[in-house]
Amino acid sequence: MEAISSNLGYEACTFIKVSGNQGEIIASIDESGPVDCSEKPPYKFGEKSRGLTNLVYLTKEPVVSDNLKADVRNSHHYDERVKENHDKNWCGVPVFRENELIGILRVKNKTSLDDANILAPIILTDVQDLTVIANLAGSLLRLDYEFDSVISKSKKLEQELERVSAHQIIVEHEIATPISVFGTRPERLRREVSRIAPDHPETPSLLLLIDDLQSLGNRLKYVAETFGMDALSDFENIEMNQSAVMRDIIIPVLSVSKNFLEKKYRTTIQTNDNKLTNLHCMANPLLAQVVLNILIENAAKYSTDTPKPIEITRLDSKDSNFVELSVSSYGLSILPLEVARVFDFQYRGKSAEERQIAGRGIGLYLARKIMLAHGGDIRIESISNPVTVAFAFPKSGNQT
Repeated sequence: MEAISSNLGYEACTFIKVSGNQGEIIASIDESGPVDCSEKPPYKFGEKSRGLTNLVYLTKEPVVSDNLKADVRNSHHYDERVKENHDKNWCGVPVFRENELIGILRVKNKTSLDDANILAPIILTDVQDLTVIANLAGSLLRLDYEFDSVISKSKKLEQELERVSAHQIIVEHEIATPISVFGTRPERLRREVSRIAPDHPETPSLLLLIDDLQSLGNRLKYVAETFGMDALSDFENIEMNQSAVMRDIIIPVLSVSKNFLEKKYRTTIQTNDNKLTNLHCMANPLLAQVVLNILIENAAKYSTDTPKPIEITRLDSKDSNFVELSVSSYGLSILPLEVARVFDFQYRGKSAEERQIAGRGIGLYLARKIMLAHGGDIRIESISNPVTVAFAFPKSGNQT
């Protein structure tokens, strides 16, 4: 402010921050030096307001008042509201950030280069100079805004890390042991059922359900043991084997999660069995289940009260070396500009944030890490009606 005033020859200079129809003086300097703006009352802009600053606000254009007879140097303190309709040797220019008016820069009493006690007219080049300065101010404020945004996100991340750290302690001391029961008890149940009712017609289906509980226990145990995101997403040299898509990946997830998700999100989940039966791929079943669970929960979360079901099916892959599956839902659409970022760590779509749908932006990031570790891929196949996420595993065995 001081540089503008002294270098360009103005008696006073003020910057007003604009937010909506309110204006706040945040910096000002006059012939006596910097002005304390802390007790300055705010401006209220609009059609019913008067004054030159309000005219800049309304027109979004530079405004010049150049009446040298009505104003003399040091005639009054630089506060336009002292005499609302008082003509001045005055100029105000708007300050923009990405086409949004965020401030007004105004100067008063341009002095002659030959005699600092003589006022000089404000001409076109003066307005152009002030406009350039205003544009620079807008750029600086944009950087300042982005910096504040980064700081704000950083503080939120620190809070989240503290919460995660506390949660990790709980997992390690209070949850890990009960989770281990899921890994050991199913084997005992399996033996007891086989011993007590080996010939009962329901025994085979009951044993399959116990297998699904075992798979759930393995997933929970894995997450508990690798509870940091670095460890959880470190998938180098994962062990893969020939896996039946329905029996080893889909059924263990749906037998545990389907009823819960359908009830929680008031939706339905179905599989296209004709395309999935007898289908095999090369996968780590546990991690493949994690991917599917992430995708169906995301689909359910963003499809609340949608009559059309969430569907798990097989896609016709363009590459014969891969088995391509998909999860489709008729809920919130994905914006075209968001497609490239949906798999980024902690990224959340605009619609999800606007509707305050719970989430941390980790699921799809984790799913992508797992699929890449398989030598496969995951992508957004369709962004609306339905939203379809496709994921491909390397092929193995005989395909039908």
